[in-house]
Amino acid sequence: MFHRNYAALRALLSFALLLLILLPPHTATAAAESLVIPASRFGAIESYYRPAEAAALAVGWDRVIFEWRYLQPNGPADWDTSHIPDQWLQDAANAHREIVGLIKNAPYWATGSDLLGAPPLGLEKPINDPTNYFSAFMTRIVTYYSTRWNIHHWFIYNEPDIRPEDGSQYEFSGSEMDYYHIVKVAYKTAHAADSKVVVHLAGMTWWHDVVNNRPLYLTRFLHIALKDPEALKNGLFFDVLSIHVYGWTRIVWDMSFQLKSITASVGFPKPIWIDEVNARPTVDGDWHMGDNGSPVSLDEQASFIIQASALGLGLGAERIGIYRFYDDQPPEKVEPWGLIRHDGTHRPGYDALRTVIREFSATTSARRTSQQGVSVVKLIQPGRVVTVLWNETDQPITIHTPFVEGAQLLSPVGAALDLMQSGRAYELVLPPCHWPCFVAGEP
Repeated sequence: MFHRNYAALRALLSFALLLLILLPPHTATAAAESLVIPASRFGAIESYYRPAEAAALAVGWDRVIFEWRYLQPNGPADWDTSHIPDQWLQDAANAHREIVGLIKNAPYWATGSDLLGAPPLGLEKPINDPTNYFSAFMTRIVTYYSTRWNIHHWFIYNEPDIRPEDGSQYEFSGSEMDYYHIVKVAYKTAHAADSKVVVHLAGMTWWHDVVNNRPLYLTRFLHIALKDPEALKNGLFFDVLSIHVYGWTRIVWDMSFQLKSITASVGFPKPIWIDEVNARPTVDGDWHMGDNGSPVSLDEQASFIIQASALGLGLGAERIGIYRFYDDQPPEKVEPWGLIRHDGTHRPGYDALRTVIREFSATTSARRTSQQGVSVVKLIQPGRVVTVLWNETDQPITIHTPFVEGAQLLSPVGAALDLMQSGRAYELVLPPCHWPCFVAGEP
């Protein structure tokens, strides 16, 4: 479903580990990004499979895929919600874990095509026209799940920038114009059905456009929207920009900053969610997966989760979600992204997410700097500052930070480490990353 096959990207992955220094507030510097603190900033995708462990980590939100083809398999009169067990939603409600929905895959009867991912028919009709099948479906799903399960966030389809010509793993076969009309109908219908609704543009991979030398899908989408006078009055028909980014520390910043800047540059700045982020391990004990010469260890996955979360906050991301929480099938059947293995044991990434939730959630503003090979993200919080730093180079770097009474040094999995004091400063040796350094070095 969300399999990744970025052979070129995997060849660039290397070792990553980082540290956290917790400092009292008087060491704070001015922050560039002011953040709204949601009750559920950090999520884990498909944590509904392991609700007890999600609750133990205080995972704030989860994403559930609602496939139209299962809800209305034979026609618009159908309404079968059984593919989303109520227990998943009840478990989340009990743990105060917010559920957000992702809508995709119109049924064949609504598309007139036997191709999964084809756009539905009738999008050009008024939203109150029953032959605008998607509008009628959106009204029903938003009304049903907002009133029964308090679901108000909806992603409209998934990764439309993966095109059919890119390979077999695409999820939407329509054109950019088709997708624009889907989003427009979804926005108008959802906002009419639920006063609290938030409509998310589909998560973009960015990577597929770059490697195929295409203009970014977001740019192509906005080019269409900006020509529609109705869109100009309705925020271009989406409320949140969604981003998917994998396996490369620096690209978390560069890609997300670029996409965020695109909407701002046309006069429509949008909140961003990095709703899928992770680095897939290629070695796990006796189990190995092809890595094209760039193995990613379990500890590296944990480190990447810390780095990506810090960078996301530095960018002002409202929400950050780790894909995925649990490998619901064994590794011979799916790529093992999970923080929890198929057998129920935890990878270090599970503990890294605990560290993120515990240490990062109270951040009110954040600033990222990078100089002389060291990347630093400073997270300003009530009563303290959390500083996250790592080595971006292939040579060790020794740094000195001012001595502060009560400072604490943590590993990515939350273990307390010794701070080496040198006079009125702490001395830290940041080991190098492994060439080509697409994932930064350990502390």
